[in-house]
Amino acid sequence: ATFDFDRWSKACTDAKGKNWFKKTIYLLNRGVRGEDFSKYRFNVERSDKILHKFGKMFNFYSEPVGTTRHNYTGKRFSGISQYNPAVDYAGKPVKRSAAYPLKLITYKPITGGQSRTQAVDYWLQAVMPENTIDINRATAREMGIRDGDMVKIVSEDNPDGVWDLGPAGKKAMVGKARLIEGLRPGCVNVSWSFGHWAYGARDVVVDGKVIPGERTRESGVCPNAAMQLDSGLKNSTLEDLIGGSAVFYDSYVGLVKV
Repeated sequence: ATFDFDRWSKACTDAKGKNWFKKTIYLLNRGVRGEDFSKYRFNVERSDKILHKFGKMFNFYSEPVGTTRHNYTGKRFSGISQYNPAVDYAGKPVKRSAAYPLKLITYKPITGGQSRTQAVDYWLQAVMPENTIDINRATAREMGIRDGDMVKIVSEDNPDGVWDLGPAGKKAMVGKARLIEGLRPGCVNVSWSFGHWAYGARDVVVDGKVIPGERTRESGVCPNAAMQLDSGLKNSTLEDLIGGSAVFYDSYVGLVKV
């Protein structure tokens, strides 16, 4: 099909005859509607120096946080922003192993807002059939990994690099290496919402009848089983004790070519 310029141009013409076609394309290409930049240019005669002021109170100190105690150590949390090195649940510094030098980070692709997105709405995989294990080119070169190599994610707490699924068997954390420049050396980046084994990905037996799975749903890799366990709790990953979430950016892993 060819692009009908006249048709779309006409569709972007308002009742007064003004054509908005070029601005419409500009907007669509950037995915956002923004203000004209000239509005923010410095003007000594303008009385309002800050546009879009935050009209409410901005707290540098959070009283609910500052008056809450850690339920294990009994110490109060800081009510102001701080930088602290990673610690376990008991407050002890997290130890690192030189055998696993790569920092694991994760993100959510636009087609994978939740863990279940790809598995349930798996037609989205027409856009992104599988995720990849992203590595900086320089780091990959040092490790002898080439673009497209199949690699396994391993860690001190999971040296075999597999999910132990009990009755469902095991699933290796294996994916395709993608070498990029847009990632800091020494990091491994794996997107979220791929690498399922449930959600209809595998055959299941219900009342003696086999319900066939769709392998499309289990494509890609999920790196969670490689994340570092809390040395105090032993059965949980490192935690953000204030927010209550898992710590996704403080685990160190290694990569093994398969």
